[in-house]
Formats: sequence, structure tokens, C-alpha cells
Amino acid sequence: MDQDTDSIGGVEHPPLPPKELFWITILLDTVAIGLTTFFLGLLPALLLVGYILASRAYSARSIRLKKYPIGGFSVVFFFQGFYTFLMVYMAVSGLSLTESLVNCWMPALTSSLMIGGAYPLSQIYQHQQDRENGDISLSSWVGYKGTFMVSLCSFFLANLLLGIYFLPERAFFFMVFQVGMLPTMLFFVYWMRKVWQDTSAANFKNTMRMNLLAAVSMNLTYGAMWWLSV
Repeated sequence: MDQDTDSIGGVEHPPLPPKELFWITILLDTVAIGLTTFFLGLLPALLLVGYILASRAYSARSIRLKKYPIGGFSVVFFFQGFYTFLMVYMAVSGLSLTESLVNCWMPALTSSLMIGGAYPLSQIYQHQQDRENGDISLSSWVGYKGTFMVSLCSFFLANLLLGIYFLPERAFFFMVFQVGMLPTMLFFVYWMRKVWQDTSAANFKNTMRMNLLAAVSMNLTYGAMWWLSV
């Protein structure tokens, strides 16, 4: 849908996608819905359909929620965070939708806040590409400094909710999370200072460094928390 010619996502020099890719995505979505229905039931499959439709509405030229800074951010914030966490929780626990909401609303909201912190940073080097596509990302809307402030506030609120969720009974796991995420937060502060001094530092290379560091840190941290809990 995007037909990007400049750096986008994790690809520095993206090739133009062939038309066949559209039909491959439709096929894979259909298989995913079928497998979910077979193994988990109708309700989880319907939730998956909702996620797919939201993703399509985000990118599709006829709707293109991506071109609205608040609308696009809201869709990503809710569906890639709270909604996805809820779907996975239901699948793993076998509980109903209502029971799952009661049990997991706080970590689900925390997931949305984590997405809300990471998402604007992923857009910070794409301002020109977005303008060429007719899109107004949240990052370009609030500017370079505003992008880091939005991310910082979102990460702070996520950490606050994690503290409420873990403390005092599971204080050890909260501390493990703080230690595990320390390298990412140190790089975040370092990068923020560089961008505030020179906006050219808001580039593809630094964004990918941030993404890689955050991904490795989070997976190692969650892996450690799981290992310590068994």
C-alpha cells in the first residue's frame, strides 16, 4: 500500500512490493483465521479478524488511518497493545472475554503504553517519506523534541503501572525488569540529547539501534523473569 522508496520499517532501501504480495497477505490472513477457529474457537477468531481489519484500515488507501496523527496512533496504541495482549491471554488461559478483561486489564494497558512509547520513535526518521505519501505521523506532527517527550511520558506511565502491578508481592520481578531495561533507557537518553542538539541524528541507523537494543533487552528480561518464576 505504501510504495515507499526511502527507508521504512527495518529496511533502509526498500524494493517496491509486487502486486502478488497483496494476495499473499490475504492468503496468510485466511490461514491464520482458519487455524485460530480450529484450535481456539470462534470468539478468538473473530478477535483476530478485528485486528486484521484494523491493520488494513490503518494502511489501505481508501481509508488510510495512517495519514491522521491521532487516529493512526490510537489504532496502533490499542490494537497492537491492549487488544493483542487480551487475545493472547484468552488463548493461553482459556477464560472468557469478560474474565480475561477483569484479570489482565492492567498489564494489557501497560502493553499499550509500551507501544505508545516505541511507535513515535519508529517514525522519527520518516517525516519526509510520510509527507510524500500524504501521511501525517504523530512524530512529524509533534516534532523531534515532541516525539521524545511523548515516548518518555508513555514509557513512564507504563513503568508506573508495572510498579503497581508487581509491588509489593512481586518486587523482585519489578527490579529485574528495571535492570533489564536500563541499557535501553540509557541509549534513549543519549539519543534524545543528540537529536535535540542536531536533528540529523534522528536517522534510520539510530532508530534501528534503538529497536535492536530494546528488542534484545526485553526478550532477555522476560526470559529471565520466566526462568526465575519456574
